[in-house]
Amino acid sequence: MRSARQASLITSSHMIPTGVAFKGKLQNRLNCPILSFLEVSPEREQLLQQIQTKLDHLAGGGILAESEFAAPTITKLIPIPFSTSGASVAYNVNPVADQFQRAFQTSTFCNRLYSFFNKRWFFDQVLNDFLVRSFLRFGYEVSFEALDKGAIEILGPYGISYTFRRLAERISQLQSGFVVRRVRYDPWPPAWWGRLLRCG
Repeated sequence: MRSARQASLITSSHMIPTGVAFKGKLQNRLNCPILSFLEVSPEREQLLQQIQTKLDHLAGGGILAESEFAAPTITKLIPIPFSTSGASVAYNVNPVADQFQRAFQTSTFCNRLYSFFNKRWFFDQVLNDFLVRSFLRFGYEVSFEALDKGAIEILGPYGISYTFRRLAERISQLQSGFVVRRVRYDPWPPAWWGRLLRCG
């Protein structure tokens, strides 16, 4: 148990910045006196083999710990033209931005668009703006005002009084006050009317 722990300490102490130049230094450190506590055994040979394969892998272009020294200079200079072009675009767009700012201030659509993109992008905020608000508007205007409240108003005291008032007005329009209209709807046969008129 002690040998495995000390071997892991040895391998971690040798993981210094790597490259082709360091392969020789690490190769010399493999024969350091710390490894002398291990007897010549398969464990020591296996540990040395693992360290050797790691060294070969690192020296052959595998994982480089110091990539800033290993990268070519042209790769390191790539951000310079992008930052320069970004600064020039920002400088030249600034005078034109006043027109867009006036358009944003006067238009309601642009105001909503600006406030939407200016908010933090939380999923609950997007859901509230697009789904929940429209569902709440539908629930109030359609299902509550038109259906629930409308049905209560029609069937409630106000609706019943309004319905009976309108019904009485329509029934009163049926009665005009003329006798001719009443005679026309009389179920008696016309022969009876002749008798009544002669008697009268």
